[in-house]
Amino acid sequence: MQLRRDEAEPRVTTVIWVGGTSALARTYFDEVHPTVRDRLHIVVAAPALPSWTLPKVGVSFVALDLLDVKSVDSFFSRPELLDTYRTGPSVMIIGVRLSLVWAGSRQSTLAAHLGRLISRAAVAGCLGVVHISSVAVADHVVSQHNVSESAPLPALDAYHSDYDRFKRLSEVIVDDECTKANERAALSGETRMMVWTHLRISGIFSNDPACIQCTAVRNQAYISAYSSTCIDFNSSANVSHAITLLVERIVRVVTALPASADPSVPVECAANLDGRRVQRVYYYTRATTAPVPYGALVADYRSAHGIQYGVWLPEILYLGFVRCVQALCALCRWLALARSVAYLLAVSVADHTFDCSRFREDFPEMQAREESIRECFVRIRQRQEEALALSRADALSRSDTAKLG
Repeated sequence: MQLRRDEAEPRVTTVIWVGGTSALARTYFDEVHPTVRDRLHIVVAAPALPSWTLPKVGVSFVALDLLDVKSVDSFFSRPELLDTYRTGPSVMIIGVRLSLVWAGSRQSTLAAHLGRLISRAAVAGCLGVVHISSVAVADHVVSQHNVSESAPLPALDAYHSDYDRFKRLSEVIVDDECTKANERAALSGETRMMVWTHLRISGIFSNDPACIQCTAVRNQAYISAYSSTCIDFNSSANVSHAITLLVERIVRVVTALPASADPSVPVECAANLDGRRVQRVYYYTRATTAPVPYGALVADYRSAHGIQYGVWLPEILYLGFVRCVQALCALCRWLALARSVAYLLAVSVADHTFDCSRFREDFPEMQAREESIRECFVRIRQRQEEALALSRADALSRSDTAKLG
């Protein structure tokens, strides 16, 4: 079913964000969307809507539960989606992941339903997919040193965790479904093909007060071992800008293809006109050109919060602590939580660095938008202080109203 487009409306790209209630999405709506809402309308597709998402200009909500096949199959025929669909192209952002603790049977269900959703998106006229993938596809438990997109990935049955395996499986599903959609389009004589890409990101520091990565460095603000392990981390604002650049590049690439384009030519080749390019995979994992040790990130947090007297402990103490906890978790392998803790600890003591040069070369405009990790921590602190001030003012206003009443 082709989604209705009212030609009387101004040209706006509709972006359907599957999983658009994440910590990353929260940063996107706070920091990036206000600057692009005149040209990007976001449809948040998720089971429920958190209070921070709406009301916002240029954002709407359509319920989608990827664990419910009826919800998936009916999504593109929902009246509320038709009502919010805008003139012009549409792109889907997919950010779906498993819980680190409670994976269970959800892996196979999510995988199957994700494929169904992408297939229906193609039929509905979606022009492209930005899949928010993860460095987990390289296997988190194994060390990585400046790994590039050309490096081979493990076989699906070789991963050490369901989380990593699912992220890799998601890439396979996106590739397969988008390829099938283009094959169907070619057979029917269509010349406009879908363009898709996987943006592999690392851990991010987000605006969400419950951000796990922010909590981890906050807990080390005053006393911590200086970890020399190099693990890529990024600002969620940087990643939000990267997603926007990819969405808008896909729109320009697809709409720039001539109507007479040969459908047998791979769209990424035909689309390399005038320097426009969307490659199949990008690593964008850090704000610095070279990797930095995790201890440097803690130092950035201390600096951003004016902490001058933080204590650094010998790294060997932390490594000893990790070994003790891992041994304890090994005795409780039957507990899902113990397995998850062991997984996180294994990730924390191994290097995980990636080569981001492909993304930087294809999107040189990112340099003007990129913030350092220290700048990220300063911005998040200011956001939290503003939210606290508003909360206190609101509480005072209600108290005064109650007294008058």
